[in-house]
Amino acid sequence: MHLVPLAAALLIAVVWDVGWRRIPNAVCGAVAVAGLGVQLWDAGALAVVFGLAGGVATIALLFIFWQRGGIGGG
Repeated sequence: MHLVPLAAALLIAVVWDVGWRRIPNAVCGAVAVAGLGVQLWDAGALAVVFGLAGGVATIALLFIFWQRGGIGGG
């Protein structure tokens, strides 16, 4: 059942990306918050902490590539 909201958010992201060549931060943020909410519901607060830690680690690892123009974003 968790895949229905995810599918809806991804559909919105696809429509925005195809139509305007960008995905609004609000859509990305909504997906992230919904994902953390599902983690909280299914596995508890510790899962949310690990999810946030994974997000921070991903940003930390990719920041230098983004800063140098190697990957897009924003």
